[in-house]
Amino acid sequence: MNHKRQTNKTNGFTIVELLIVIVVIAILAVITLTAFSGMQAKARDSERKTDIKTIAKILELYYIDNGFYPIYSNGSVGIGLAAWRSANLPSLRDEAITPPGTSSVTLVNSTTPTIGQYGYHNSGSCVGTQCPLFRLYWRSEVDNTIQTVLSLN
Repeated sequence: MNHKRQTNKTNGFTIVELLIVIVVIAILAVITLTAFSGMQAKARDSERKTDIKTIAKILELYYIDNGFYPIYSNGSVGIGLAAWRSANLPSLRDEAITPPGTSSVTLVNSTTPTIGQYGYHNSGSCVGTQCPLFRLYWRSEVDNTIQTVLSLN
């Protein structure tokens, strides 16, 4: 008589196999998140660069109309940013001077802005309220370096 042998073997995974799978998934998740955050920083830097180019174009239009660039002393002459913009650059919109990741309009008289600021500086070249040149600054989130855009004139 043939007796078939029956075994109690189950078709599941061992705990070691499950742990290996979990570790591999965790490693892949870390790699993906790291790459994704790097891409986000690059995208924000790209937006900063576009904003600075927009500001530079509006300043160049100001120069064409007036023959000089406006002086900006960050409110120390008694005017705030909004008053300075409406007097000098009324076409400059909030979106162009609101750095990505921030909710406030930020343009400072600085050559070393933070990641959440844009810098506008005349490099001490002004005579009275007329400036023959300007420099715009922004800090890269990717490598933390200061990027500069110079006036065309």
